[in-house]
Amino acid sequence: MSKKKTNAKKTANVGKSHHLKAATSNHSKHPHPKNKSPSPPLTTTKITTTGGGGTWSKSKKKRMRQQRAKKTKYGGGGSDDEATNNFQLPKTTGAVAKGRRSAEKRRNEESRRESDSDDGCQPLPSSSTTMTVNNAGGSVTDDGKRNRSALQESFMKQLSGSRFRELNEELYTKTSDESFQRFSENPELFTQYHEGYRTQVNSWPVNPVDIILESILSLQQERTDQNNKNKTLNNPLTIADFGCGDAKLATELLKQYPPNGGDAQKKVIIHSFDLVDKNNPLVTACDMAHTPLSSRSVDVGVFCLSLMGTNMADFIREAHRVMKPEGVLHIAEVRSRFESTTIMAAGDGGKGRQEGGAAVDRSLMDEFLTMMGQMGFDLSDRTENKMFFLMEFRRSGRRRIEKDVSFTARPCVYKR
Repeated sequence: MSKKKTNAKKTANVGKSHHLKAATSNHSKHPHPKNKSPSPPLTTTKITTTGGGGTWSKSKKKRMRQQRAKKTKYGGGGSDDEATNNFQLPKTTGAVAKGRRSAEKRRNEESRRESDSDDGCQPLPSSSTTMTVNNAGGSVTDDGKRNRSALQESFMKQLSGSRFRELNEELYTKTSDESFQRFSENPELFTQYHEGYRTQVNSWPVNPVDIILESILSLQQERTDQNNKNKTLNNPLTIADFGCGDAKLATELLKQYPPNGGDAQKKVIIHSFDLVDKNNPLVTACDMAHTPLSSRSVDVGVFCLSLMGTNMADFIREAHRVMKPEGVLHIAEVRSRFESTTIMAAGDGGKGRQEGGAAVDRSLMDEFLTMMGQMGFDLSDRTENKMFFLMEFRRSGRRRIEKDVSFTARPCVYKR
């Protein structure tokens, strides 16, 4: 009896031990500390890369950098933000690694600018933005004025040159009264024309106005020397500049002979005419075929690249009216208006000449000189250079000239 009880007791103890072992094993797998709730599962964000070889495309990298910069600037929390802000580019080598280092350098620079702008100032533009603004839109100075960029300057020069060629052709192919009316109604055309004209002058080897100016100064000096020798006093030298433009001739002469000078024989009187005066006190606006000058009142007349219009003979007729007998008339014109390079036929009467292996036809120049003689002007001197003819005429003493004479030179049309 005691033996059976002992065996039953052993069996119960074995079962109890087995139960305790099982409980202990389950508790080690799922521990639940007293007074503590189970921790929530961690939330992570997995960033996967796209593209072959485990690398991001450029657009993907750019988007991720922009997103990180935005979250860094405005602040972000949560595991998603941390995962995004702390992302790392996949490991690369070679050219890709070099590009990654450059991208990291740009991100650091952007972060520095953003931190500098926290005091309320706008961040400085990147170098690429600055280059685009300077090349296309110009820059703004401290006083708020906008400077033209190199691209804008080039475009404006092309536009100015195109407008000049258009107006230049119009002046050569219309009568002077038509041009005077058009420019009087639209004085801005005068400004547009002379802006282009000044650009053309800068490309010339010599400006004909300067040559004519030297001739007038020489004439004035001869008059002064003659007066001193004969102990006589002549009236001031009177000059008429037909088609004066910016009145350069008058400006330079008045520097040499100021109007308030004490010596009367060293004074000059210069009348400057053009289609528009542009509020220049030295210029009188008029049609060059009808000036307000008195008859026989001018010692020197000047047409410097200004015989423009189909009624050229009317200009010469007006010059004869206002000039004194033996007065000097200076004419400077583009060579192409009076000559052309052609293959000359035999027996041409000597009107052509050989130049550079080609025959130059100057028959139109001969017609012009004939017209000048009929208008009462005799050629006294003629010089030429690569671009221009410079001619000097003396007004004859005869009063009557042929009224039915007409002449038109070739228009000086610039290449488009």
